[in-house]
Amino acid sequence: MCLARCTTKLVLFVFSRGAGQWRAVPYDGWISLMTGEDNPASVEPQGKLLMLHTDTMGFSAINLPPYPRAEEVTMTFAETAEGKFGMFTIEDDGNFGDLCYHLWCGTLRKARDGTTRWQSNARIPLPLKHRFRFLGIAGGYLLLQVIPKGTVPEGLEMECLSLNLQTLQLERFCGTREMIWDASLYAGFPPSLSAPTI
Repeated sequence: MCLARCTTKLVLFVFSRGAGQWRAVPYDGWISLMTGEDNPASVEPQGKLLMLHTDTMGFSAINLPPYPRAEEVTMTFAETAEGKFGMFTIEDDGNFGDLCYHLWCGTLRKARDGTTRWQSNARIPLPLKHRFRFLGIAGGYLLLQVIPKGTVPEGLEMECLSLNLQTLQLERFCGTREMIWDASLYAGFPPSLSAPTI
């Protein structure tokens, strides 16, 4: 998938392996998704996530779980073991001095009343006195970089952890002496969006 921001709307380009071609899915903005909301004029509603339904290739807005300090929560999304839409967040325990973090895993499920809600699946403790960054998701694993508290001495090896999305087991993946700032994980490259030129 490739998301492009045009002057009047967003366009998502999706590559279909079955058809062997790209398809454009336009998105006109939040207002078309805000039907029935208290403030339909809101352009970027707080606590919402834009979700692409791959069966219909349409968008919808879903509510994010409430967080006491939502602006400080780091999150990423992946398919979970049951094939459900899963959210992973790095949260602290609220005790700022100790740097005690855990990885929260939740899935989006349909409630009996027809609404969708986040259900907590697991809280995985992370090593103490460190901070964490998501590096990406590839091959059924969520990758995190472990960042030591305070200034990082030059040459110190920092760990990278992997979370198996099927078993939710966390283990050491590798070590690096460099901070990974802008990681992009790629697998199974589709063909270019444009025709080859000379």
